[in-house]
Amino acid sequence: MKQLHTLAIVIWLLLTASTAEAAPLSLKECYEAAIEQSLAWRLSGEKLNESGARIAEAEGARLPVVNAAASVTHNGNVQTVKFGASSMQFQPDNSYRIGLTASSLLYDGNRLANVVTLQKEALHLTELDRARVEQDLAGSVSSAYYVWVLLREVEEVMAASAESSKEHLKLAEARYEAGQLSRFELSRTRVQTDQFTANAETATSNRRRAVQTLCFLTGLTIGDQTVPTDTLRDVPFSVSFEVALEAAQKNRIEYEIARQAKAVSMRSLAITRAGLYPMATANANLAWANGSDMSDMNKLVNSWSVGIGVSYPIFDGKQVKRRIEAGESAVRQSELTSANLDVVVGNELRFALITLEDSRRKLDLQFSYLDQAAEALRLAREQFRLGMATSQDVSDAELAYEMAQTNRAQALYDWTMAVISIRKASGELTSNIKRGILQ
Repeated sequence: MKQLHTLAIVIWLLLTASTAEAAPLSLKECYEAAIEQSLAWRLSGEKLNESGARIAEAEGARLPVVNAAASVTHNGNVQTVKFGASSMQFQPDNSYRIGLTASSLLYDGNRLANVVTLQKEALHLTELDRARVEQDLAGSVSSAYYVWVLLREVEEVMAASAESSKEHLKLAEARYEAGQLSRFELSRTRVQTDQFTANAETATSNRRRAVQTLCFLTGLTIGDQTVPTDTLRDVPFSVSFEVALEAAQKNRIEYEIARQAKAVSMRSLAITRAGLYPMATANANLAWANGSDMSDMNKLVNSWSVGIGVSYPIFDGKQVKRRIEAGESAVRQSELTSANLDVVVGNELRFALITLEDSRRKLDLQFSYLDQAAEALRLAREQFRLGMATSQDVSDAELAYEMAQTNRAQALYDWTMAVISIRKASGELTSNIKRGILQ
């Protein structure tokens, strides 16, 4: 019994240790999870299925259409004429009809061929829309992920400051007991310690809110033991406007969508113009029916016919002409949209490059400020121990050091997000995240 009790304790300790282990979580894993649970991404998948079915439907219209029909009709008052011992019916008691009809398109001015091509182009456009969903999710998840990383670092800074302030409070209380510190200074130190503790609690709440946002986007369960593997790092990065714009023209989904939208508009216009051309259809009929042989009304007699039908639009109130004008306008609109992309993307890139330059300058300054604040705090603590500085001097130095650490983390976040903005503007963010590379 004692051995079982010991074994249970060991198992409990092992389970407790395993649950307390840190669970790493990368940006790539968050992105993949966000894709899997994204409603927009799943809807685009259904649209792909729909487009594929429409292509098969359009291609099926090229084949002949064959229909079979059958009917049975009971005739109520059947007139009968007697000729001596014989009689004749003018219709059978029951009318039977069995028939087959077949039709096939011979010529339609390439309407059907253009419809099939249009459906294939629409399928490609749906694929591009799906890629755009992935592109947008890459930006949203990256932002949420690095906000979580930032607030984790801020939480650690605040927690360390709170602990440091408590240590300073212990020293202040010891000096107060020794008569080396006034009651006012001790009270002020306690207030400062309470403030640092409150700041740490606020930082924890902010981090949890960031976690909730990331959980909402990804559908993941992110606990307090989960740690990010992609951290805020000062990784050298630079790119010129020309290189970034060239990359955007190659990688941005919007460029391909604009090209494909123009192709769809032109194909739709071709289908509309086909309405000016004649259509020719071949048809054939084969039928068996009774009631046509006067000598035997119940006898099934077969009949067949083969023909070609031609229709040509002569007057339709200029409907086709107006549809052509609308189609030509749609083509011009797609051309204007495509031409405006360079302006829009170029403006986005310029803003991102300005932000990158500004964040680089601020980051360099924050590293310098942090070194100065750390040295000032060290001197303040040393002088306080020697009785050459007040408790307020130490509190001020601790606050300055905390702010310097927080500002450095914020500067690293701004730098990281500036890099992400450029990668997103140049269309490289999605592929970089999939490869686990940011810069």
